[in-house]
Amino acid sequence: MTHVAAAGEQNSLGTEWRQESPPPIEAEGVRHARALAASREGRPLEAMALLETLRREHPDNLKYTADFITIAAWANQNQQAVAVGLDLSPASLPSYALSALAKAFRNVKAYDKALECYEILAHRQPQDLDPALGKIHTLIDAGQGRNAVQSARKLLGQAPDHEGAIAALMRADEQAGNWIEALEDSEVILKRHPKNPAASRLRFLALWRLGAPHEAARRQPADLERQESAALAHDQLAFAVRWSRIAAEEGSTSQRWQGLDQAIQGLDGLANQLEAEGIDNVARRVRADEVTALADRLRMADSIATYRKLTGQGEAPPPLHARLAVASAYLHQENPEAARELLATALANEPNGNFSSRLDFFYALLESERYDEALAYIDAQVQPEWLQGDNLQLRRPNPDYPRLMVARALARSYTERLAEGQGRLEALKSLAPASTDIGNSLAATYQMRGWPRRAEADYEWLLGGNPDYPWARLGLYNSRLAVADYQQAEQDLNATEAALPGEKAAQRARRDWETHRLHELRLEAMFGNSSGSTNSPLGTRDSSIDAWLYSQPIAYQWRLFGHTHYSTASFPDAAPVRTAAGGGLEYRSRQWQASGEAYALRGDGAALAASAAYLPDDHWRFDGGYSNKALDAPLRAYQAGVNASRTNLGATYRWHESRSTSLSWEQRDFSDDNRRQSWSAAWTERVVTGPRYKLDLRGDYYTSSNSKEAAAVNYFNPSRDRSLSLTFGNEWVQFHRYDRSLKHRLDLGVGNYWQENYGTGPLHLVRYEMIYAPDDRTELRAGISYSRRPYDGEQTTLQALTLTANWRF
Repeated sequence: MTHVAAAGEQNSLGTEWRQESPPPIEAEGVRHARALAASREGRPLEAMALLETLRREHPDNLKYTADFITIAAWANQNQQAVAVGLDLSPASLPSYALSALAKAFRNVKAYDKALECYEILAHRQPQDLDPALGKIHTLIDAGQGRNAVQSARKLLGQAPDHEGAIAALMRADEQAGNWIEALEDSEVILKRHPKNPAASRLRFLALWRLGAPHEAARRQPADLERQESAALAHDQLAFAVRWSRIAAEEGSTSQRWQGLDQAIQGLDGLANQLEAEGIDNVARRVRADEVTALADRLRMADSIATYRKLTGQGEAPPPLHARLAVASAYLHQENPEAARELLATALANEPNGNFSSRLDFFYALLESERYDEALAYIDAQVQPEWLQGDNLQLRRPNPDYPRLMVARALARSYTERLAEGQGRLEALKSLAPASTDIGNSLAATYQMRGWPRRAEADYEWLLGGNPDYPWARLGLYNSRLAVADYQQAEQDLNATEAALPGEKAAQRARRDWETHRLHELRLEAMFGNSSGSTNSPLGTRDSSIDAWLYSQPIAYQWRLFGHTHYSTASFPDAAPVRTAAGGGLEYRSRQWQASGEAYALRGDGAALAASAAYLPDDHWRFDGGYSNKALDAPLRAYQAGVNASRTNLGATYRWHESRSTSLSWEQRDFSDDNRRQSWSAAWTERVVTGPRYKLDLRGDYYTSSNSKEAAAVNYFNPSRDRSLSLTFGNEWVQFHRYDRSLKHRLDLGVGNYWQENYGTGPLHLVRYEMIYAPDDRTELRAGISYSRRPYDGEQTTLQALTLTANWRF
């Protein structure tokens, strides 16, 4: 420790110490003055260090603490100001320090403490507006917009021209987000101060947020940032899209798309401009709206292309509405897998939102052949029958409730459960007989059940009550096409296309009409190989080929056709060949179908054939026909120069797609004076039905008699015979995608055959057929079969290959 001697003091050696004086201690007031000077000169940290020393040396002197808080707050050293202020009672501080502390508390988000300080200041200085303004801004920062608005209005009542009070109210209104009140406040201010920038901006924002972007654009501030002006232009176009969509939904002519087309053009132009300027965040939102608008316009390919462009521009997924819209576009473009994937992801976080998109997801499952999932999904959806159902005075029908009920019913109809679908829809119609959607869906189900006339009557009833309902017009077209009322069907189609331009269903209807108007080629071929004795009247090998070529329809009801026939068989003593060629005319109308044909048989001259069918309603069909030289007469007889005329009559009653019965009579008059009469009856019942598998049971009874004895002719000619059989018809759908399908059919038949003089023998049949439709204008069938039955008491087998093709071109 250094000892400093006083002046003249000597050490132990008698030597005098050199005198060392301590530095003078700076006076308290001087240091305070230095601190204040440092603060004024922009050295707040130096000032705070001096004041901190003084605070510690003089803890009872509140002046140093007050100045420390004030300078720290001014220097944005808010944490240090707050740390000192927390240990004090705010009321003990002078007003200037309390104001600084309030600001520091506000800056560190200690809003309750800041409000406490401003309350004390306001109490001390009731005429000073600054504490009130500080309180308002603190309430705004704290998210208490409503309280801030009330305080600001009170303050403005005291000082209606105070710029700070006006700005505080405008800011409070903006934070509160009550844009109607904000608009009112801004208008009040602007009446008194027409050029006030804060009020002008608030009015602009309020109009924008209230859904009037066009009005906001008329009043936008001159200093609006480019991001905001881009967003405003986007909102104007989005608003135009919404109104144009409503106009399109309610319109019935091609002009209904005009507004939407203009909005789409505007969206595309704005997006291109913003992308060029690098304002990508707004550009992505514009593109997302363009995706939705294109889908609304039914420009599905363009919607998908724009969406793909959008997904390539950033890592974040496009907005939900764009994903839902493009999913609808994929569904329209017959890509249900893409639609299903998008919808599954988009709806995962909102299982109860956007009912239309949930319906799209149901149809995507259905059209992806995920039938069980589709049924389970639609049955799991929930919609209340009433909105605000707890309040009898305010409740109103929920429009999505009948849509859900109809979708559940149609889910059955579309999956081949037509009886259940019909029952559900009829129950709904009894509750809401005036509903066009229910009536339209029920009529469509009648159509699917094979009752086009019943459906036609329902569609006409719907149009009688609502002539502008286009879906009934479309249904009417389908019904009239099915009943061969072609001229009226074409008029219905034209009206449908005018009302629903671009709609997938209308496009489908137009293609069906174009298909109906095409040429048609039909081929039927059979190649058989039978067993039996060499003396059998049946050929051991036989084959036949028929081809019909039809013209396009003439005057709606008529078609010309050409017909060629070839058949041959191998017998022990010969292999006759029968060929014929000719042509004729076909007629179809609402109740009649008829055809007449003239053809030449090689070696047997000319022949005529005619047939007619009368269809009085959806259930009955009566058939009749005559040919003076039937092409299906036994080849053994043809070999011997014997031909046969054929006369036939028949009646069929068809309850619906799952049940029918028929009875027919036929007489053949052979040129060798033999007369054969036969009767047949059949009953068909579908016992299993579904989208993938069906099982039909068919019972057949047949009996015939011939006027000549069997031994008197060289062809199979039992005096009397009869058979009774039961066939199990199994059909599987391998796949079915819109117009393409592949089906398999397996028929298993058993029965008994009785022939006079030969007794009874069993019948067996196994037949497999594959049915392929590569599109809606072509169908190909290929089948193989094995059958076993007695002829003249001898069991005979037949293996056959059948080929059928139907092509419209």
